Amino acid sequence: MVFCCAYCPLCGGPWNVDDFDSDDEVLENEIKEWEETTGLKAVSLKEVNWCTKIRVISSKEHDSNCKPSGPIPKYRKGDESYTYISGIGKGGMYGGARVPMGYNEIIDEPDESGEEPLLVYIDVYNSDAAIVHDNCFMFLNQALGKYRPSGVEGSVHLDVIWKFLFNHLDYGVCTDFDYLLPEHSLLIAQYWDGNRCENGWTIANFLECEELENYMANPPIIAKGTPITYANRGRDVSGSLFNLLPTEVLTSMLHLLPDVDLRSARLASRTLADIPFTQGFWESRVRVDLPIWEVKYVPHGSKVDWRKVYEELAIKGDTCQIRGWRNRWRMWRLFRRSMVNELWEAELMERNEWASYVTDKADSVLRAAENEGH
Repeated sequence: MVFCCAYCPLCGGPWNVDDFDSDDEVLENEIKEWEETTGLKAVSLKEVNWCTKIRVISSKEHDSNCKPSGPIPKYRKGDESYTYISGIGKGGMYGGARVPMGYNEIIDEPDESGEEPLLVYIDVYNSDAAIVHDNCFMFLNQALGKYRPSGVEGSVHLDVIWKFLFNHLDYGVCTDFDYLLPEHSLLIAQYWDGNRCENGWTIANFLECEELENYMANPPIIAKGTPITYANRGRDVSGSLFNLLPTEVLTSMLHLLPDVDLRSARLASRTLADIPFTQGFWESRVRVDLPIWEVKYVPHGSKVDWRKVYEELAIKGDTCQIRGWRNRWRMWRLFRRSMVNELWEAELMERNEWASYVTDKADSVLRAAENEGH
């Protein structure tokens, strides 16, 4: 068990797992016994090290009762961003973060000149900083790009991301578990459950998942006798343009649609609804709907049972024995269902009327202008 008092507002996990006791013989015996009983592999210490790599997102004003032990960027009139994001640093178990100020800098790794990066210590208590795992921030950006609204260019501005995260922090310290983490009972009373067995999926690395790579390198194969294609029978009312298109063209159209649009199309058209779910269809669902880049490991020319892959990773996602995937699937659904939509709504609001969402920016400009006048 590890005592923590602050968590990532994106995934609900702690910033620090350094006290994960690898020398505890009782714990190791329990893990070994669990592995032998279940035939499953427990989460290793290496799989949870991602929790220690964090970034700080904060306003350049940094209105905090706690003075950082280093220079914080200051907002200047005409700046493109009111907020900044640090390089990759380390989080402490009592709500502190030690980070380099350059985005591309990594703590304890000198740059090409051989100089150590400029480090700043920030205490999240009573501050306007959101401290997130580097993995979680990268994953959020992937989700924002994948579900960008039609006709919209670019991505969500860092100002909007910071304001959104800060609005959903509980007292600026702890994750709002009810909003972000359905299984928040695992983190009850400000403690992180260090169970590397039954509940280990909650802390497994979800971006780099060796088990998922192995699964895609040895995917389930189509059983003999499984039909590949079917004749299209249904037809829309007379005059529908869908009736004029070959089944192959309609099938290709459905393969490119996200799942929400796919369901809408099949509800609206009898012709589209009658197109069967072939292996090609299920392959498209895996590639379009799921955050899975490990498909590159699928052997060329193998007859993959894509329906089974989809069932294992999506339909049975919460019980899938690939822990890294279970954590990724949990976060993906969270980003898609709430965070991503809300962030894009906030971004479009900000684009339509400057500072309509990030209201602090307007206040900062006024203060900067007043200071210049004096």
